[in-house]
Amino acid sequence: MKIFLPLMLLLALLSGCDDQPTLLSSGFKYIVHTRGKGPKGKANDLALMRIQIRNDTGVLVSRLDLSAIPDTIGYKAGKMDPIVEAMLLMQEGDSLTIHIPVLNEQSGIIEPGFEHSKMKYIDLSMRKVNTRAEIDMAIVKVKADLAKAEKRRTRQEAATAAKFAANQIATYGMQLASGQAKNMQTTPSGIKYILHEKGAGPLLIKGDYLRIDYCGATAQDGESFDNSFARLNDYTVAIGQGGIIPAWQEVLRLLRKGAKITFFVPAKLAHEDIVTEASIPSNIDLLYYMEVNNTFKIPEPLLPMLLK
Repeated sequence: MKIFLPLMLLLALLSGCDDQPTLLSSGFKYIVHTRGKGPKGKANDLALMRIQIRNDTGVLVSRLDLSAIPDTIGYKAGKMDPIVEAMLLMQEGDSLTIHIPVLNEQSGIIEPGFEHSKMKYIDLSMRKVNTRAEIDMAIVKVKADLAKAEKRRTRQEAATAAKFAANQIATYGMQLASGQAKNMQTTPSGIKYILHEKGAGPLLIKGDYLRIDYCGATAQDGESFDNSFARLNDYTVAIGQGGIIPAWQEVLRLLRKGAKITFFVPAKLAHEDIVTEASIPSNIDLLYYMEVNNTFKIPEPLLPMLLK
């Protein structure tokens, strides 16, 4: 009996641990991975949620959402959306996974992406809970900070800056394309660059937001396809948030506030969710001249609202 007592105690402890499946009223299983110590949201509070959808082999969707905590009025027992029901059970710092069978027994339809999976997994993590008033106040402050960070130009200043940027491409870009530029450096992926000014402060990292200017041209003939210096204000871009070509994500991590750089981009890194609306030929090497005018951070709960 003494031999089995420790084992029985261990089993009893494990039965009360998280990572044990529980049923939602809608009938779907869910497993709690972590229990936070933050506040539980009230109806119409805003929760910053990391939502990830997986099949049996990998992640299909991963995103940050700022979601309103739902009001349960009007919901019928057992008819609530499983994500909504899970949110009502969560508090700040909680994470869980909902398990949903792929095959809809009523319709016989299998959702695209799950043809070879038995289960759909929805991972939910409640990162932060704020009232609407708190979010509204934070947005006002961030927008004021963004306005301060923006670089504005007169039309004459824009024309002069655009000409200078085009000259940088003509002078250094074509040398980079031929591999003959002095002080040229090369990244492991094959991006060639000349850092004209290093700038100041720490290197940029994922999560940083920047105000930049750039001029882009094709390496084949130096023909410019876009020049932000010609406009009256600069651009906001983010590191690690998508929306820019892979080469930019790589190059920006080499830079600091105030940096100035000319770089050559191989075609394989030059085309994906380009930041501009410019018409860029596909499968062609590109040249860029870029200046980092300012850097700033945006509080995580505001990202889904400010950077859609």
